Amino acid sequence: MDARLRKMADGWLLFDADILPDVEASLFSQAVSSSQQSGKKAPGRGDAWFFATPAGEMVLRHYRRGGLAGKVYGDRYWRLPLQNDPQACRPWQEWQLLQQLLALGLPVPQPVAVRLQWDGLFYRGDLVMRRLPGVTLADRLQQQPLTLAKWQEIGALIARFHLAGLDHSDLNARNLLAGEGAAVALIDFDRCRLRPVAASWRQANLARLLRSLRKFKRTSPFYFAEKHDWAALLSGYEGQMATDVNPQQGQPDASDVK
Repeated sequence: MDARLRKMADGWLLFDADILPDVEASLFSQAVSSSQQSGKKAPGRGDAWFFATPAGEMVLRHYRRGGLAGKVYGDRYWRLPLQNDPQACRPWQEWQLLQQLLALGLPVPQPVAVRLQWDGLFYRGDLVMRRLPGVTLADRLQQQPLTLAKWQEIGALIARFHLAGLDHSDLNARNLLAGEGAAVALIDFDRCRLRPVAASWRQANLARLLRSLRKFKRTSPFYFAEKHDWAALLSGYEGQMATDVNPQQGQPDASDVK
């Protein structure tokens, strides 16, 4: 990776020159414009767009707050506590985390560019990544059921991330890719972190995913047979944990998640 940092009048650009040799701020607005014209909006909440570059298909995500804060601040984040340090901004932190996960051999998007724009006491942020093949687990289950082997593969993937210490802040059916013929992968690492492996946050991740699947199940159609599919996911999870577990981490207890 050849990381380049460029200061602008109203913020910063960070980009990997090995992928895109020269990045200007206009790349981000052009990406949104071309994506809107082609209708290639990425699935899920927030503002995310697919677009083409000479280096291949990319996805641009514009950071936007959720919940009550989103209604008040929209896509703006406090800049003041950062003391103008761009590395403390959320897009920068996700860039760094993705690089760490890639170095561990985990299937995550490769970060390509970050843009930060100052707005008084606030900033706005964008992250460009390589697009991974496949569709989200939620979209797949709205079309067809998965085999039990695929559910086991998903469980084993989550265990690999957990063994690496990745606590995913929003593990849900929109943040897992499970397309036909494609390897499963995990996306959206905003506010995620690496931490010592512990049963408490591992169980919380799994419980959040199960709640997400149950929520989608209330839509129709949605091919999730909880009794069999979730048991297969846990089987894959526990099998991966059992083969790779560090004795200091203790035994996996994902079966406690109901």
